[in-house]
Amino acid sequence: MSEGAAIALASAAAVFVAPKEAHAVDIHNGLCLDARGRTTGNGTPLTLRSCDSGAIQEWRIA
Repeated sequence: MSEGAAIALASAAAVFVAPKEAHAVDIHNGLCLDARGRTTGNGTPLTLRSCDSGAIQEWRIA
């Protein structure tokens, strides 16, 4: 993802959305947004999180 696209997503306050067929127990590893250290259009800091895709999801700051 280009930096411009990441900023556009951040400005729209976009978040990770799982595919329609995914359920809480089968979401795979990944980052929500490729914009570490960026802020939204109103200056709110972005917090990226990752998950371990285990049966009980553990989300931690990436």
